[in-house]
Amino acid sequence: MRFPKKVLSSTILSLLAAPVGSGVSIPPGGPDEAAGAMYGLDDIYHRLRTGAEGEKRGATFQGPSQGPGEATFVTLDDIMSAAPRGDNESGAAAADVRDGRVFWGLRQGAEWGLAQGSMPEHVELVLTPGVDEQTIPQGYHDGSGRVAGDAELIAENVRRDVEIFGVSGSLAPPTGDALPSQVLMGTTFSSADGSFAGLMPDHGAKTLFPGAEPVAIEEGYHDGNGIVIGDEDLAPENIAVNVNLFGVEGSLVPPTGNALPSQVLVGTTFSTASGSYAGVMADNGAMALFPSTQPVYIREGYHNGNGIVVGDADLTPANIAYNVNLFGVTGTLVRASGVAAPAQVLSGVSFSNADGAASGAMPNRGGLNLTPDFSSGEPAIPRGYYDGSGVIEGDPELIQGNIRRGVELFGVAGSPTVVDTASANARASDIREGRVAWVDGLEVSGTLATKVLSASTTVVAEGVYETDRLEDVDGDLNSSNIRAGVAIFGIPGSLSVVDTRDATATGDDLVEGETAYVGGAQIHGVRPPAPLTQTGQNACHDQYGGSMTCLGTGQDGEYRAGVESPVPRFSARADGTVRDNRTGLVWLRNADCFGVMDWVNGLLSAMYLESGDCGLNDGSEVGDWRIPNVRELESLIDYRYAYPALANSFGNGQFSPGDPFYNVRDYQYWTSTTLASSRHEARVIRFGGDGSSSRAAKTYYGYVWPVRDGYWTDTDWMTSGDYPSSSY
Repeated sequence: MRFPKKVLSSTILSLLAAPVGSGVSIPPGGPDEAAGAMYGLDDIYHRLRTGAEGEKRGATFQGPSQGPGEATFVTLDDIMSAAPRGDNESGAAAADVRDGRVFWGLRQGAEWGLAQGSMPEHVELVLTPGVDEQTIPQGYHDGSGRVAGDAELIAENVRRDVEIFGVSGSLAPPTGDALPSQVLMGTTFSSADGSFAGLMPDHGAKTLFPGAEPVAIEEGYHDGNGIVIGDEDLAPENIAVNVNLFGVEGSLVPPTGNALPSQVLVGTTFSTASGSYAGVMADNGAMALFPSTQPVYIREGYHNGNGIVVGDADLTPANIAYNVNLFGVTGTLVRASGVAAPAQVLSGVSFSNADGAASGAMPNRGGLNLTPDFSSGEPAIPRGYYDGSGVIEGDPELIQGNIRRGVELFGVAGSPTVVDTASANARASDIREGRVAWVDGLEVSGTLATKVLSASTTVVAEGVYETDRLEDVDGDLNSSNIRAGVAIFGIPGSLSVVDTRDATATGDDLVEGETAYVGGAQIHGVRPPAPLTQTGQNACHDQYGGSMTCLGTGQDGEYRAGVESPVPRFSARADGTVRDNRTGLVWLRNADCFGVMDWVNGLLSAMYLESGDCGLNDGSEVGDWRIPNVRELESLIDYRYAYPALANSFGNGQFSPGDPFYNVRDYQYWTSTTLASSRHEARVIRFGGDGSSSRAAKTYYGYVWPVRDGYWTDTDWMTSGDYPSSSY
């Protein structure tokens, strides 16, 4: 049943106000007294639910205006449901709340009720980095705290090749082996041995005067303003020709020579090493000379070039005897000669010889045709001239098929099949049935029956046998059915066919996916592959990098230890992924989807990669992809190659753009592996070089190559297709 809320409120508040442990509730005042004014149940309920202040009734008590059942109010259950419950698991303790902040403790016992937080507050906390790691104090940080920076933390204040808090130094420490005598006087310097003052003399702008003897340049420093004095008379025209004076070639030519006055034209003067003279050579001007049978001499002295040797228009080859050279002209006029007789010249034409003119008497046979007739010996060809149109008649029976083998008639060789059969003596019973032969000029047909071998009997019947292959008689007679080392009817056994009865291996002895034969049965391997794989190196080199045979070197290229790569090594799928068939890992085909970024953003970019991004159409979802760890990323490296250190899809050559990846960059790629010795750094791999692993601060930049666990079967994959092209 329900009670008037003011009555019940008064009762409850009286109970609440009673001392703990007492059995009687004593109101603080009478109904009409101000001390007796109390909160109603609604006020208590809303205080618990919303924190509302509520309002006490007035000093004068007023009874209910309605009877029971006519009005309702919150119940004690409502109040209990709004009251906080104890929670020792999730309830906050004082250490969980900032110092100075008030909260309602839900932990039962001494920590129930209003309490004040004790969590230390760190306002504008400043941590100054040092050599050792520092712990960030436990408690609340309001965001104004910081790890102190230092404006002096710049590259030029850090030793070269040393990195302090991600800053690579450029400060070069004192090095070198300079001596004071090698440094200019008045300056100081430092070397690996300490600090010193220079002792090198300073000669400044020194002036030197050249002479016949060398002038020494004093040891020490010269500032570049010093000069070697010049001389304006040092010119070619003042220096003898072929003489080089301080780099200047002379052009002054002294009088030389041994000419005589008789060798110099009259009316001119000249000088020689002996002095000056006047020429006395005669001046003949333009003389005309007339050739004759005797030499005509050219007069001694000077000729001005206009003189001539008179020519003759009749000096031509046609006017000069054949093969006679007259003043450089060879004659073509032929003298009559020869000993030809009239019988040697064709009838009807004339000719000349050494004896004079004559007429030919040789008969002209023209196109005479001759028919051979060997009945009275060899026929003669009549004497005379033939014009080439005549013929010796042929015989249509003069063909190869009519001439015996080994005989040649008028250039026609006998047929190899035309023979004299007089020496043959075979009979029809000696010749196989269906075959014919010639015996003493007659054709004989054979009657000897032909037999064949059969795989169904071991009896060889009497008769003539065809030339048969035993493999054709019995289809099972082949190399693959004969044990190695055995030959049956001349057919050797296959090297792969062996007796496996003495084998003892089991499936546990074979790598998973491999098979072998034991006791005649095929067994299948169940042992997982070895974790180590081959590096890919199959060549060997000496200490100078030269190629050499691998046998006996102990190098990687000789042993090739580890699991051999499958063929093909990679399988590219049209959905934008590539499967490594050696590890089963699936890689993003686009090796540069995100560009360069720091480590944290790289991790997030890979985690949020999904189908529809970066050319993917594989149905993958957020969380399927990730950045590979260092071992996974190293598994892509093929140590046969560099620039880049990757193999092609088939695994038999070096990677090229699109086979199978594209956009492979010559820069570092992030791994998800943190350095144990330097937690702010992660492992990176650079495929553009030799694929070596190095380290980089996580705030630096690198490329991201996402990977996911494998899940496709080999039949789902293809190794070719139309994909975006790109450059390495």
